Amino acid sequence: MFNFGAVYLTAEAMGGLNGWTAAQFAGLYGWIDASTGLGNVYAWNFWQMSQHAERMHGRARFDVTTFKIKWEGFARALAGVSLLVWAGVRAGTDSATAWFVPDTLLLVIALFSFSGVLARISIAWPEVDLVHLRVTWLNKEHVLPPLSIGTSFLQLWLTIAALPIVATISVTEMYRPEMAPSRAVGLVTAALAMAAFVAFMACWRSEAVRNAEAVSESIVEKVTE
Repeated sequence: MFNFGAVYLTAEAMGGLNGWTAAQFAGLYGWIDASTGLGNVYAWNFWQMSQHAERMHGRARFDVTTFKIKWEGFARALAGVSLLVWAGVRAGTDSATAWFVPDTLLLVIALFSFSGVLARISIAWPEVDLVHLRVTWLNKEHVLPPLSIGTSFLQLWLTIAALPIVATISVTEMYRPEMAPSRAVGLVTAALAMAAFVAFMACWRSEAVRNAEAVSESIVEKVTE
């Protein structure tokens, strides 16, 4: 909610909401935030990979069964849903409002896939992506965990994404005047999800093949023993 307030005030300071009301802007921000929160539940595992990229020597094993849940993601999603509810109460809803469900799932897929792409880039070029910070305080030096530039920019973009959106598209893409995403919004989210997923598969396919070969070799060794 603090981030929403900060972004809303920034939008007002930059010249207004381009015809969007506060409630309509809250609905847009809440939709993005809910999708981000749900995506972060598992995508944060890729961020952990990025932090340890230097130890992987350019290779990593992608095994979703080892991924852990980040419960804080559900809290962010709930905050986003509360903003969506506010916008829905103010603008009204109809049957087309339900299209937010598949559009949200597409955004979750896009976030998860793109986070995986950034993690693979970080593993391949940690000397470019990772920033190391040392803080001296009370005559003691503290070494902070490595910071991924790509992941940091992704999180920043997701926080402020509503700003360029309201500046470039009409409010009718989300409100008719009832709260409901347009067909164009659905097509854009589908394209984003598809492009991110294709990039994800391209980045991790070679690692998946290596992992499968390693598992096969291990099974053969056990059988021959």
